Amino acid sequence: MNTLIRTKSGMFSIKDCKSVEELRKLKDAGELENVLIPTSELFKGFDKIKLNKKQSALVQNGVSIMYSGLRQGCSYRLYSNEDKFLCISEYIDGKLKLKKAFWS
Repeated sequence: MNTLIRTKSGMFSIKDCKSVEELRKLKDAGELENVLIPTSELFKGFDKIKLNKKQSALVQNGVSIMYSGLRQGCSYRLYSNEDKFLCISEYIDGKLKLKKAFWS
């Protein structure tokens, strides 16, 4: 064997790939957003939690927030009160603790 081509990795398939030139053309046509996969899609296997305004502000300041009724040690997708994907947090000892932030 001289070469090996990965045709699929997780949710990504080679059939969905675009060349740099194709991306440039889509950008010039104002259609780039139509082919980009939102970051939150990478974590769709994690349950979604929508926070209220106060919780959203706390999380974006790096504060672990109290929460109840979740599974210990599991990761969750956290969304702001405006439904914007914020981060991945892990539920530990009654609190959602930040693992990876995605807000800008």
